[in-house]
Amino acid sequence: MAKQVTWTIGAKLWRSRGRIKASPTFSWAEREWLLLLSPTQGNFRASADVQVHLKCNALDPPALPVEITLRVNDTQQAQRWHFAQRAVSTSEPIAVPRETLTLTLELTLAQPLPPGRVQRS
Repeated sequence: MAKQVTWTIGAKLWRSRGRIKASPTFSWAEREWLLLLSPTQGNFRASADVQVHLKCNALDPPALPVEITLRVNDTQQAQRWHFAQRAVSTSEPIAVPRETLTLTLELTLAQPLPPGRVQRS
């Protein structure tokens, strides 16, 4: 019996004094992830960074061009990464300014994922 392919996507928030507690909420469509990160106490109260990761349990996953759009309150930043390894993080954290109320992180694949199960972490 073949092992089922599993894709895992998630994000981490960091600040100078350690990890920021946030509750990610995911919604999944065929070619898109939407990750909402909301602080637990009104705002982040400090500058922070967000890093995105995508993991696959397959030994030889295909390269997946991913468009990452980060909206901080009403502003928008867009960056592109190519996920060509089993576990990849964005090379540089994306800066998140003080007094941030919400973050909306959208990840759009250039092609649909190969068949498999999707997990959110």
